[in-house]
Amino acid sequence: MKRKPLKHTPVFEDELFAGRYAKKHAKMGRRFGNHYLKLIRNKHNTPIKIADMGCGSGQTLITLGEQLKDCECIGIDLSGPLLKMAKETIAQTTISDRIQFFQENVQSTSFENNTFDVTINLNMLHLVDAPKCMLDEMERITKPSGSIFMTDIRRSVLGYLEREFLSAFSLKEFTEAINRSRLRTGTISQSLMWLNYVSG
Repeated sequence: MKRKPLKHTPVFEDELFAGRYAKKHAKMGRRFGNHYLKLIRNKHNTPIKIADMGCGSGQTLITLGEQLKDCECIGIDLSGPLLKMAKETIAQTTISDRIQFFQENVQSTSFENNTFDVTINLNMLHLVDAPKCMLDEMERITKPSGSIFMTDIRRSVLGYLEREFLSAFSLKEFTEAINRSRLRTGTISQSLMWLNYVSG
């Protein structure tokens, strides 16, 4: 089954599309927030600094911020409409002093080397123009003692119902993309719908 990349960046600037996308993926974002929470607690003592590369409407990062009471969380995304939703959501919580959202390109950020203890990336690899650039950037901004967690959808026959699944990588392509990058050694796995990378 051939991969059919999507060019999603322009549509994420459309408020109606971004709103539908955020609503459709909100539950998934919170679910992965809880998933990453377990990984973080297994590997790190708090306080820590967390980056969400491609944070969308912020559900994953907000879930983490609510549970990790003394952590600083930063989310970045290119989509103005999605970031607007993230900022509106966080403004209604009690953790707005610990979570910030910025409009930046995940393939080239303004953060200094070794800034974050944990860098997460959910459902972005199949959307970016240059996966290697994003993976290299994740490595650059994460401390040597830090952790990187990445999850992306796996290409499957579900693509005949939802085109996004045809734009995703196979396990082989996912592994090759990671191996071509500077990303630190990690464990790669797959499930029915997802591809996973956990560093260390």
